[in-house]
Parts: sequence; C-alpha cells; structure tokens
Amino acid sequence: MVEHRRPVVFLCPTRQLVEQVVAEAKHLGIPASHYEGGTPYPTPDATAGREVIVCTYDKLFNARSTFNRDDVLLRPCALVLDDAHAGVEKIRENFSLVVTDSSLDALLKTLKPGCKDHHPGPWKGIENGDRSAHMEVPFWIWRSSLEDIRDVLDPVGQKRPGVFSWGHLRDHLRWCRCVITGAGAEIFFDIPPVHLVDAFHRAEHRLYMSATLSDDSTLVRELGCSVKAASSPIIPASDKGVGERMVLVPALVDPSLDRDWVMSWAQGLASSTSIVVLTSNEKLARDWKSVGAVVEMGDGVTDTVQQLRSGATRFVAFANRYDGVDLPDDACRVLVIDGVPRGQGMAEEYDGTIPGRPGGTLRRWAYRIEQGMGRAVRSHADFAVVVLAGPDLANFLAKGEVMGLVGEGTRAQLKLADELADMARTAVSEAPTDAFNDMAMKCLNRDAGWRGFYDSRVRGTSPATPQDTAERDIEVAHAEHVALIAALDRRPKAAAEAIARVVNELDLEPEQAGWLLQRKANYTDEFDPATALQIQAGAHSRNRRLCPPPTGVVVRPPEGTGQVPAGLVLAWYNGFENPNGAIAAVESMKSRLSFDASPEALEQALLEVSAVFGATGSRPEKEYSRGPDDLWVWQKVGWVIEAKNERQGELPKHDGAQLLSSMQWFSQHYPEYQGTPIVVSRSDQAAHDATFPKGTRVLNPAGLNELRDNLTRFVAELATQTWIAWTQGRVADLLAKHGLQHTQFKKNYTVQLRT
Repeated sequence: MVEHRRPVVFLCPTRQLVEQVVAEAKHLGIPASHYEGGTPYPTPDATAGREVIVCTYDKLFNARSTFNRDDVLLRPCALVLDDAHAGVEKIRENFSLVVTDSSLDALLKTLKPGCKDHHPGPWKGIENGDRSAHMEVPFWIWRSSLEDIRDVLDPVGQKRPGVFSWGHLRDHLRWCRCVITGAGAEIFFDIPPVHLVDAFHRAEHRLYMSATLSDDSTLVRELGCSVKAASSPIIPASDKGVGERMVLVPALVDPSLDRDWVMSWAQGLASSTSIVVLTSNEKLARDWKSVGAVVEMGDGVTDTVQQLRSGATRFVAFANRYDGVDLPDDACRVLVIDGVPRGQGMAEEYDGTIPGRPGGTLRRWAYRIEQGMGRAVRSHADFAVVVLAGPDLANFLAKGEVMGLVGEGTRAQLKLADELADMARTAVSEAPTDAFNDMAMKCLNRDAGWRGFYDSRVRGTSPATPQDTAERDIEVAHAEHVALIAALDRRPKAAAEAIARVVNELDLEPEQAGWLLQRKANYTDEFDPATALQIQAGAHSRNRRLCPPPTGVVVRPPEGTGQVPAGLVLAWYNGFENPNGAIAAVESMKSRLSFDASPEALEQALLEVSAVFGATGSRPEKEYSRGPDDLWVWQKVGWVIEAKNERQGELPKHDGAQLLSSMQWFSQHYPEYQGTPIVVSRSDQAAHDATFPKGTRVLNPAGLNELRDNLTRFVAELATQTWIAWTQGRVADLLAKHGLQHTQFKKNYTVQLRT
C-alpha cells in the first residue's frame, strides 16, 4: 500500500474479527477502516491507498458486491486472507442457493420424471417431506432440464438471501451440483469459481493466513493458490507460543459420561469457572439453556464475548461459532465442543455420507474442531480444559484417518487425550465421574505435575513441514481447479483431460478415483454423453455412494470378500487410533439402531454395524436404485433386509412385494449364496393379502435391542486388548460368546413372520 499507493484489502470471516483487526491496527499505528456491509464506498483514504480496507469475505465475494459497482469498481493490488480455511466456507456460501419455499415444489416437479425413475426410494421420502431423505440430481438429468430449472430458480434469486449468490450461478448452472432433501434443495458450485470475482482475481498479491496447515490443498482447489506457494508455506519454527490445553474426551473414559452427563458436570462447575460451549446448530445450543447457559446465536456475539471477558457472564453456549470468537484467560477456562461440528447445509450433510471426496466433509469437520479448540487459549501463558463431548465426536476423532487431517500440535494434544482417558479409566479407586473431574481440576488448579507432563508431551511440537504436506492432494486440487476454469471457458474436453491425467498418473484410493471419475464423466457428458455414462459406471464401481448410472449401463454389486468374519472384525478394529474408539463408534451407532430413528438413519446404521461383527454390508437400493435397503453378506450367506421401522400395524401387500423383488435381485447377483429375507418391523404379522418370500424373518424391537446389547458387550471385551494382541481364532470365539456368529443371528435376533 505504501509502495504503490493503491488499495489493499484485509479479509476476515466474521464482522467480530473485522472489528478486532481494526482495533489491533489502531493499536499498532496502522491506518485501517472497516468497509461495512451495506456501505457503498470505502473511505477516501482507503480508496487512495492510504489506509487498509478491512472487510468480511461476504463483502467481497457476494454476487452483488459493491466492489463491482460501476461507481466504485475497487480493484485492490493486494489481498490478505485471514483465517483462509474459514474464509473458504464463507466463500462457498456465496456460490450456493438454498430453495425451501414454494419454488421447491416447482423444482421437484421439474426434476421428478428423471429423478423418480433413477432413485425411487429416496425420491419417495423427499416428496413425503422426510428430512433425512436425500439425493444428488445426476448430471445427465440436471443437464437435460437446465432451462426449466433456471426459470424455476430465477424468482428465488431475485430476493434475499438468494440475490447475493444467484448472479454467480445463473449463467453457469450447467456446472453446479444440486442436492435435494425432504426439507429443501441446495444448488451450488462444488468448487467456487473465484476467478470470476475481479476484485479477487486481479489482485497482484495474495497472502493466505491460517493456523491450520494440514490441508493446504483446499487453498489450491477453492482459491486458486499456486502449487508452489501451497507446497512451500511460511511456518513458525515451533508452537511453543500456543499455550496449554488439557483435552478430555469423556466417552473414552466411560460410555456413561455422555452428553447429558457433560451438561450436568458443566452446570455444577459454572459457579466457579468460566465455561463456553460450541455447538454446530441452534437446536443443540438451546439444550444448554436448561442447565443455566446463556445461549447466543445472533448478532450479539461481540457483546457476549465482552461480558465473558469482564466476568459479567460465566456460562455461554454459541451456535456454529468455531472461529471468530477469541476467549483469552479467564474469559474461558473450560471449553466444551458439543458433538461433531457438522455444517447446517444440505450439501455438506449429503457429502458427509460419501467417502473419497478430495478436500471433503471430514476435512471440514476436523478443521472446525481444530479451530474450536483454539478459541479458549490465545497466548503462551493461557490455559484451558477442552472437553470433546458426545460419543459421536469421540468416534470421529478415534478414526485413524482423522488424525492425519489436523496439525501436529493438535494431533499431539489429541494423543495426550487418549493417555489421559486411559489414566482416568484405570484409576480403580475412583468412579469414572470422579476420575474425570479430578483430571480436569489438575489443569484448572495449575497442578505442577500436570504442567510438567504436558510440556514433555506437547510443547515444542514442530508444525507440519513442507515435506509433510501431501503433494498428491495438491496435484489433485490443482487439476480440479484447472478443470473447472476450462469448463466455464466452454472447453469441456480440456476439463475432462485435466481430471483424467491425475486419475491415470497418481496412486489414488478407489473412492477418491471414483469421485474424480464422476467429475470427468460430467465434463465428458457435454460432448460425448454415451461415453460419459460408461465413465460414470466406472466411477460408481469404485465408490458405491456416488450416483449410479441409468438402468441399462452394466453395474455389478460387490462380491463377498471371502475373508472370514473375524478377519473383517480385526480390520474394522484396526481403523481406530485406540481401543476406546471402537467403544465410542458403537455408542454412536446405538442411537440410530433404534425403531425411533428415521428410516434413513436406521438403514445407515445397519450398514455401519455390519463391520463390527464381520459381515460385508451395503445399501443396494441407495447405491444401485435396485435391491434391498440393506444387505449383509458373509461367506456364501446373505441377509436381505428391508427396513420398515416406521410401520405401526401389520405388514401390507406392498412390503411383501418389495421383499420378493429384493430376493430376486439377490438371487440374480449372488447366485451361489443362500439368502435369508429379513424385514425390520414392529409387527411380525403379514396382512391377509400380502405375499412374502418363503422363510421371511422379522427383526423386531426386542431382537434389535438384544443385538445392540450384545454388540456393546462384544466391543467392550474386544477393547480390553489392542488390535495386535488378538488372533482371528480368539475373535471368532468372542463372536460366538456374544451371539454374533452369522449362524446364531436367525435364532438370537429374529422371529418367524406370521402369515
């Protein structure tokens, strides 16, 4: 700015951070001003390059940005992108349109002919308003309906909040994705085309700043950061200035220390200690009001933070505030992260079910956890207890792959959390509740032994070096970014070639290769639709959670692995960083292995739980648009499952026909297997006019509860030893002991259907 006397812009994710930056600039003697939302012009000094413009990402990237007004036309020579990873999420919002009003009916009507035939099960749930039902509109259906879709969406884009994104999407709908649920639809760019925003694209200098260096590929994919810059970040020599965090995971100490227990524990502590809770949505935040917390969800964040700093308030729950809230020293001594920090968008929820997505949902969740953990410790001398509450969060963090998604400092703290959980769990003289509380008090009371232990385990941990950065991820991200630009430039062949190059040249996991092949298929569809569907079939064969190709394109379901159940159990168990992660995983499943869960949630839980007892699970109806809701396959044996947990009375004719069709599908694709037809139902009585397959068994509430209890006991015993200590023979004996050998399932958990 001083050198060129041209405007420079400092971007922040939230208004609160903008105000902090302006205040800090004033303290340092740097001229700066807040370019607020709704303000047409920056100050004359800012325009002339005499003071720094500080604003939110929304201010720059929204489709109606004043940066692009003819009477403003502000083109900064340099940009500083603070909290760049959080900024990416803000940018995505400006390239996304949510439809929930009357226009949703018109959109569903437009898409119904193709989508209903393609995926009849989810589509039925969507039409019935089932919030858990979801599907992505396949690109070939989306492409064929573009003009009608544009007409439907245009009214949505003419009013708030759609007006701030529609201008980005309107002329480029062809390359948008669309996810539909029973609650609405989201149309969005998977990779936001930031090069279309002149104020960003034309800046000669860009400085990306982030405390999270574990996934710089995101900056390449989403923001067009150069490969060279992402591969050679400027990093501090150590994290010695970070401060002290005692990270505790109650569910790893004992399953009884669940979310409700954490809420009660925090309530008792709030009279003497400042406590802040971070939740992923407003509903979870409101739950904390019942235990005395002030719930902040709106524009009062700045005032509430000030009250925490002054001591006027000591117990606060924030909704979806994993960044932009600084709580140093006594403002927060106990920080609770309440559950997995899932986003509230339909697209993110849907993508969370798909493995292999580069820069995907798991990375976003890991990033938010890392950001959230940093809210309470802001200096070298600062300290806090960080409580990661709920079995779902414990399960998420126990996965080996998740540890690779956070920075070295956070990884060291999470590994220390495992050690602390082991210490608390093995404190035989104390109840789990007392052991947990005593552990937290060591930090809060500044116990010298704890401080020395922490220093030896965590302080001085080196941040990730450039060599640690996944070069492969950066290459993939660059190819995806280049491909999008080519597609928007009407060069779909070049886009397809860019994706094909990384798929062919890099050693990718099958699920990631499948995701990228789906991108290639979409680009190919623009100039060779027939070949595109063949590519999509290949994508789906590698990643079964992607869109299945239309009927007629050959798709073959997976064969049984041939591996014995005990071997599959050990493979599942080995996927956790520590044995307690397996316990947390089952605890997370148990709430969904219930007749009170939605059909979608129960079907997904039935898939996930199959790995625990050594079956190969799949969801054929969801993955192929044909077949049963769930399929469990052992060696030459299969359970063909239809979930009817929402059914209250006797099982009607339609359910029998559906199970008959599923058995025919199973016989066609698994001719050498013996299949057992299973219906998950409250009732074991078929209607008088219903015809079910011979030998149909019913998994009723009593049977499901018994299965759930046996799984809990099985995994609890499994977790008494590490993976390496178990043999397949001993695991097989353990399965039999707890009634989990496949030969025991029919008798232990099901009853004969009455006709």
